[in-house]
Amino acid sequence: KASDKVLYTLYYLLKSHGVEKRPGLYQVDMQLTQQMVADLIGLTRETTAAELVKLKKRQVLTYRGGEYVIHRENLIKAI
Repeated sequence: KASDKVLYTLYYLLKSHGVEKRPGLYQVDMQLTQQMVADLIGLTRETTAAELVKLKKRQVLTYRGGEYVIHRENLIKAI
């Protein structure tokens, strides 16, 4: 399922490249485009973008200009 792939990839990015900026908020320490995330997961950019929008609405993450900030607690709840 696409949503699961995105969630687990975000968790991986949080654990491997996340820098805690505030308690529970982790910035991924690399610039990522939606296409790069899609390629990493093995999904189309369109599907990945749609899933990221859903997660943004659920306050799991925010992203702008290739910078992703993940709310750890909300991510774990979503998984």
